[in-house]
Amino acid sequence: MNKIFSKVAVATLMSAVVSSALYAGTPSKLYVNSVAANYNDANTSGANASSIMGGHNEDGNASLPISIDILGQGTVSQLVFSPYVNLTSGSKFTLEATGAEFVLSREASLCNGRTVIGKLVSVGPSTSTPTQTMNNMSFRIIDSADDVFKKNNFSKDGNYTFAAGNVCSTGGVATAPLSLTSNGDACQAVSVRIPTSIDDSSQAFEDYTTPAVVVGTTKRYVTISCTVPVCSIDINTNQKTFTTTSTPAGINQSKNNVTTNLAAATISRDYSCANCGKTTSKCVTTIFVKNAAGSDFNVTKLSVTPTFDAGLNAGMTFVADGNRTGAKISGTFGTAVEFTDFNVSANSERNITLTYTPATDAVISEGTVAGKIVLGATKGSALNLSLTAKPKAEELATFKIAGSTVFTVPYMNSNNHGFVKITTDSANGAKLSATITDQNGKQTSKDLADLIANGTVYLFSDSGPLKEMADAAGLANAWTVDFTTTAAATVVSYMPTKDGERTVIAY
Repeated sequence: MNKIFSKVAVATLMSAVVSSALYAGTPSKLYVNSVAANYNDANTSGANASSIMGGHNEDGNASLPISIDILGQGTVSQLVFSPYVNLTSGSKFTLEATGAEFVLSREASLCNGRTVIGKLVSVGPSTSTPTQTMNNMSFRIIDSADDVFKKNNFSKDGNYTFAAGNVCSTGGVATAPLSLTSNGDACQAVSVRIPTSIDDSSQAFEDYTTPAVVVGTTKRYVTISCTVPVCSIDINTNQKTFTTTSTPAGINQSKNNVTTNLAAATISRDYSCANCGKTTSKCVTTIFVKNAAGSDFNVTKLSVTPTFDAGLNAGMTFVADGNRTGAKISGTFGTAVEFTDFNVSANSERNITLTYTPATDAVISEGTVAGKIVLGATKGSALNLSLTAKPKAEELATFKIAGSTVFTVPYMNSNNHGFVKITTDSANGAKLSATITDQNGKQTSKDLADLIANGTVYLFSDSGPLKEMADAAGLANAWTVDFTTTAAATVVSYMPTKDGERTVIAY
């Protein structure tokens, strides 16, 4: 079925299309100046100002790096405003940033070379407490008599810059441009636009408004990354020490006394996604601090507060080593240690290590060590790590009981004099447990006597612990037995037959 519009409806529709086309791609523009030197110090006006400024990126693809490390730490943004129409004295417009805010400047100017042609009249709302930033600030083109300014001071297509302060230059030295400071996480695009404008009679119009121009990206310059060791608890010492020997290698296999790679994972607050990838062979966390901020600021101190799940392992201590002579500090879980001389200058890296030491008379519980890390910077500023790390502790280490050797003897029979021979290679002995399953699927489990250091035990099917377990649980005579030890083991199993004995292969 065809749809029919009235002539009035068609006229209205066409009017809307024409209006939309007229303002599509708002005609005024904001640019980012590509030359830093004396950008306001042009003794020229209007369109000619661009010749001394050295050009600007009119494609809107600026790459200004805006630091998120210190709140209020501004990065100069050399904005250029090119209006579509002649500027009118008494008219106003707002300047707004997204992804960042402008560092507070209670006076600011719109400049035509050395001449002030506009003034800041409002800093607008701020998200910072106390107020350190400004956004949606309002600028007003200053009043003028007919002959005060030459016509090109207000000309269309001119290139006008923003300055912090009430003058555009003094003695040939340009006033500082406005500066942007991050109000969010790293790796976010920052854009600036003029969203609204009003004329000298407070009537809204669109000729000054601009689309958003991308001026840069928020960057993290100071980064922290950590090795996160898995610290193996030695169950054979009643969980009172760590072990760096290999976890059990399984039955009837070569048992190499190798060092376990404890650096099982890394965490990183580095938004360039580069972590350390370094390893450690002891129960040690290494915290790496890298400062890529150039000459902007230096890191001067570090504090870390390790904690443990549910407040356990209270008897354990740690030593924090700042890798400087005499820079070792002992601490306990839940208490902060601080290095006041932790100096990380621009474009350098430094680390500290946390070495965990169990109490000799206390059991080490499984769980996670976490820690809040706080850095300090030049002139006492606190680095704004909360924007990336969030206000929570980060994982520093994991304590886990060392692995076990599990093996199965597929057939034993309580009516025969079969047995299994288990030999451990552990210098500390090992724990041993068994699970018996009979031919009907009925099952029972029990911890058996510990294996002595480098010792051997024989377990029989018709007498002793296995037979007692099976009888107590009412199991039938034929079994499969699963054994678990806390050390590498060599196992041999035999069963009698009418022709003698034969080996039953454990697996």
